[in-house]
Amino acid sequence: MQKTELAERFEKHGLVHLENVLSPEQINILKKFTLDNLKENHNKSFFLTSKSNHKISDFFKQNEEISKKINSVIYDLSKELKLKNFQDKKIYSVLRVLHNKRIKKESYNFHFDAHVITLLVPIIIPNRENSDNGHLLISPNLRKTTNSILKNIIEKLFYQFILKSFNRKKFALKLLKLKKIILKPGSLLIFNGFRSLHGNLEIDEKDTRATLLIHFYDQFHNSKLVQMNRDIRIKKEKLIIKRNSQNG
Repeated sequence: MQKTELAERFEKHGLVHLENVLSPEQINILKKFTLDNLKENHNKSFFLTSKSNHKISDFFKQNEEISKKINSVIYDLSKELKLKNFQDKKIYSVLRVLHNKRIKKESYNFHFDAHVITLLVPIIIPNRENSDNGHLLISPNLRKTTNSILKNIIEKLFYQFILKSFNRKKFALKLLKLKKIILKPGSLLIFNGFRSLHGNLEIDEKDTRATLLIHFYDQFHNSKLVQMNRDIRIKKEKLIIKRNSQNG
């Protein structure tokens, strides 16, 4: 897909699915990295962020080809979208791994991202006929872009209230025009994380769902409130990993 076409689809639809971007060998490298960390966490759900742990940055340094493929998509799209001073912005990465009892708590956790560009890299996706397999539910470009932190917070609380009040009911999902995206390792899913409401369906507790999320161009990078919320998430991450270690 040409850079211009990618940007046009992103702006118009808020969602672009690129298939067969990563090779089978690169998928296996990502899978090994994920399973090694899952083993360290005693086969319990966890997430790692690039802001609190060196593991992700070390992985990309050791696997430059994977890093180049992801970064080129991010930066080419940012250039075509004419995002102001995007060269000065940093990428924020999250390895999210769901396994066993925590799965239900993390499912249907709908939210908006703080970043304009979210690139989702499927690593391990279940494939059961009798399961929802953790597929993505997303309503692309559901809200407008805003520079108001107050409006951003109010909108987030509003949609979270709707989804909690009408938990998983079909009419609520239809009202929000949520689409189901079947994720496949090797593909890349790019969407406007700031404007798009998204969350994943449940998976069987015996299965594992692992994704690498690449976030870029934070709308509120100077906001102390947003930074505080991110710091809380990082502390939560460390606490989960600590508990996994203690209860192994």
